[in-house]
Amino acid sequence: MGEAEKGESATASYAWAENQNFIVSSFATTLNGIPVTGGTQWIAWDAVAKQIRSWSFYAGVGFGEAVWNKGGKTWTIKTTAKTAADQMISVTNVLTKVDADHATWQPTKLTVDGTSMPDPAPVKLKRVSAGRS
Repeated sequence: MGEAEKGESATASYAWAENQNFIVSSFATTLNGIPVTGGTQWIAWDAVAKQIRSWSFYAGVGFGEAVWNKGGKTWTIKTTAKTAADQMISVTNVLTKVDADHATWQPTKLTVDGTSMPDPAPVKLKRVSAGRS
């Protein structure tokens, strides 16, 4: 049984947009092989605010935006989003590079409509090159 069939699995791909001014990501999450969520994210340098920002468009018509900050091997991504169900979400995602092919992702400070939620366990990420699994 493949990793994606064992439980929750997520995939993301990244590519430069035309003129290399934006990075475009397509992402999807499945649970036991059934699609749960997905969408597209645009990541870019915001010359006015002088920081990296992203805009996410989720399946089901949700929308989010984030500010990215780097410290050493860690990116802190402060995100606010509105779901298709009209819920307001706030979360700080901490993305930490372990080595060239591995990282961890830790959502923290999650709130849904102002209500704090417990932090989930960190997620281990693995780079899979095209043609490799």
